[in-house]
Parts: sequence; structure tokens; C-alpha cells
Amino acid sequence: MAGAIRNWSAESLLGACDAHLAALMPQVASIVRLAPLPMVAHGCGPTIIFPPDNPAMEVIALLGAAIAVDSEEAFDCLFASTSMMGSFFAMLETQAHWLERKGVPYRGHGAISDQSSGDLA
Repeated sequence: MAGAIRNWSAESLLGACDAHLAALMPQVASIVRLAPLPMVAHGCGPTIIFPPDNPAMEVIALLGAAIAVDSEEAFDCLFASTSMMGSFFAMLETQAHWLERKGVPYRGHGAISDQSSGDLA
């Protein structure tokens, strides 16, 4: 089994997942893929959507920007690029702690949404 999976590309695995889901839920008219970025938890980030789907876009727009893409390849590329978010936020956290050691106040998680008030202390 592992040898068979090793020879598959990420695209073929994702396509197989869609086909498997479609087989499990034949009554579902369409399957929409979503890739919310971490800032969506604060109501200020984008979610990638494929294929474009108006009901999904309306719901996602309540949480942040809804970015619909027209091709599965574009969605997969954008989705793969989101893998950098974890290391990006870890780097920001390290910088924030460095600034704190230098006397700049740091409030920790959620401070981004607090900045809209203009109060960084």
C-alpha cells in the first residue's frame, strides 16, 4: 500500500479524495474545497474556494475575504503555498518576544485584532 501511495502525486490524491467523497454522498450536487488561512479565526483573513460557488462564497465572506479560483491547479498551488503560514507566524512570535525583551510591550495571541483600536500597549 505505501509503495502505491508513494507513486501518487498530491494532485491525484486530492482528486481521489473528491471522487471518494462524491461516491459516499451521491445526493450532494457539488463538492467545494476551502482553504481558510489562520487570520479567518479573527474575521480578517482570506479563504480560497474551488470551484467558485456562490452559497459558499456568501458564507465565507462573513468570516473574511472569499477568493474563488477557476482551476483546480490554481487552488492546489495556493493551498500548497499556505504551508508557509506556520513558520511565518513562528518567526513573528520570535520577533515579538525579542521586541518585548527590548522594552516593547507584547500582549500575545489576539494582539493583531486589538491593534485596530490603535492601542498597542
